[in-house]
Amino acid sequence: MKKLVSLFAALVCVFTFSIGNVSAASVYVNLTYNEFTDYSSWLSLDAGETLHIMVENHNDFNIEYAVIDNLGRTVTSGEMTSSGLRSYPRDLPVGKYKIQLNCTSFGGFCNATGTLKDY
Repeated sequence: MKKLVSLFAALVCVFTFSIGNVSAASVYVNLTYNEFTDYSSWLSLDAGETLHIMVENHNDFNIEYAVIDNLGRTVTSGEMTSSGLRSYPRDLPVGKYKIQLNCTSFGGFCNATGTLKDY
């Protein structure tokens, strides 16, 4: 009986941790000095998931960001003119999305990161 309870507890743990690892995915882009535009890879958004957008400007140079769907349409965009973090959820239809960062400051001195997550 003791072995059966131990086996059942182990199966419950494996099941619980495997669900948590499958549920969230993310893609990332890093815009560094002397780069003017960069894109992340594609993130698949499934039914029931919300797209979470996070953009961080690491210095005070101007950057623009855009989230683009697989048809090339911009679904949300914005501009950051000072250092800081902008993070918000967005309800979007099932599909594939990527984030684009653009340095709009003269000289390409931008340093920023963009992340998309689904959960």
